[in-house]
Amino acid sequence: MRDFSPGEPLIKEPQQAVMESIETNVTGGYRVDDQCIGCFICAAIAPKNFKTNHEEGRDYVSKQPQSQEEERLCAEAMDVCPVSAIGNGDEEPALGKERECNR
Repeated sequence: MRDFSPGEPLIKEPQQAVMESIETNVTGGYRVDDQCIGCFICAAIAPKNFKTNHEEGRDYVSKQPQSQEEERLCAEAMDVCPVSAIGNGDEEPALGKERECNR
């Protein structure tokens, strides 16, 4: 988890937020950005596609969806994310790419 400076807001206003993708995301449409608060809801909803980086205290996209069911679960995880840290961009999905959690 990162340290916060005194006076720095815990949740940035949308216009102030710089949505940077977390480094451990695999290339593709779905991504978790640096606004993630580590609630791990996405990994509970779509465990085949989201994993937890325990060192960072955040989730990341470990595998892009490869089926309609995985796509549905990733979309659900994106919809319920409490800080809207999951995005789905225009990039081509990286089918078959996977990354393991750094433990």
